[in-house]
This record gives sequence, structure tokens and C-alpha cells, in this order.
Amino acid sequence: MLHVSRSSFVPDYYARYVDEKNWAWFIFPWNVYEDLDNLIGRSMSEPMETTEIREILLRDYGLDVSSLDMEKILRDFENMGRIRRNGEVWVR
Repeated sequence: MLHVSRSSFVPDYYARYVDEKNWAWFIFPWNVYEDLDNLIGRSMSEPMETTEIREILLRDYGLDVSSLDMEKILRDFENMGRIRRNGEVWVR
């Protein structure tokens, strides 16, 4: 578990303290979909192709999501009603 300095909650136990200077967006294996849904929602201001979504995740958050994973994740989001495909672009 991580204790991030800007968090209002201080855990009783943690493995690593992360100060503001070293803070980054942490994506844990059990939270990939929720985090990517939030990050895509923050950065996607207009309809975008899969490659454009990958580019904004890399540019805005330093996340390099493979094209195969990104396509699968977007299809899963579509099945959940979080996003829809309109031709070659994705729309929130």
C-alpha cells in the first residue's frame, strides 16, 4: 500500500510514502478499467480514434497502452455503455 502525502487519510501501515514531488498516477492491476475510464474521460474532449486515445494517455499521463489492449478496453467500455463507436472514432 502507498501513502500519498496529499491524501487526507493516513493508513496505519504502508509500504511506501509518496511525497508531492514523486507523485504519479498509480494504476494497480485490479483497477485498470476504472482508472482508464476516469483518465480517458478527463482527456477526451471530442470524438477520437483509438490511436488518438492512446496518444493522449501517453501525453497527459505517461501511460503507454498497447493498441491491442486499448482496442479491447474500449470495446469493453462500449459493452458497458461508457463509450460508443461511431465509424472509426469513439464518442463519450
